[in-house]
This record gives sequence, C-alpha cells and structure tokens, in this order.
Amino acid sequence: MRNIKPFIRKAYWTALNNTITYKGALVPCYDTFAPDVAVFPYILIGNQTQEDDKDNTDYNYITTITLDVVTAAIAPYGRLDADSIADSILQIVCLYPENYLALQVGKIVTAKLIQQTSLSSITDTNVVHREIMTIENWING
Repeated sequence: MRNIKPFIRKAYWTALNNTITYKGALVPCYDTFAPDVAVFPYILIGNQTQEDDKDNTDYNYITTITLDVVTAAIAPYGRLDADSIADSILQIVCLYPENYLALQVGKIVTAKLIQQTSLSSITDTNVVHREIMTIENWING
C-alpha cells in the first residue's frame, strides 16, 4: 500500500487553480486554508480519505477528496455564484473517463460526486455561501 493522497491533491489543485473564470475573474484554489488576503470566490481542497482495495482486480485504492467553493458578497446575495462554480468544477473532475485527471502515480478509473452540501452564514460584512463537494476516485496503481 502507498499513500497516494498527495498525488491526487496535486492533480486536483493543478486542474482547478485559476482554470475557472467567473464574472470575468479567475477563481483560485488553495490547499486546506485560504490566505487572509484571499478574494472571493475561491476553492479550498479539504479533507481526503484513502482505502486500500488490493482484493479487487479493477482498482487498487478508493479515495475521496473534499472541494469547498467559498463565495461572499454584501447582502442580499444568493447562492448562484457558489452553484455555478461547483458546476464548473464537476465538469472538470467528473466529466468522462478519458478526461479524468492525470496522476503522477496510478490512474483514476472512476470519479464521481458522492455528496454535495450547501452552507450559508452571515458575517459582519458579508453573506457567505459555500458548496462542499466530496468526490470519490477509484485508482489503479
């Protein structure tokens, strides 16, 4: 068994960082936390899991990765920005097998959305909407 999570994280970051344009601006992607100077919207790569599956002949690992779209603006402000960016992410990471993200180690053979959660909060200055997606990847290698 091998820890392939860093390779998956790097592939997702490479595929998502500044590749989605929303309202004329590139959407940055950050690893775990956004810097204090980050401008909305942005994507966070969050928690990951990995499970060894050597008994199956089709794949060796089942992994998950959490992607968090964070948007904010002055009220009143709806969810459309978060939903639109989340849809763009899914078009990049879960589209078709021939377009799955490339890994330095192993190969993604299945990528699918297994959970999507919407969260909203109000700060002193903004309404914040988040769209949190968990993507499952089956990996050969």
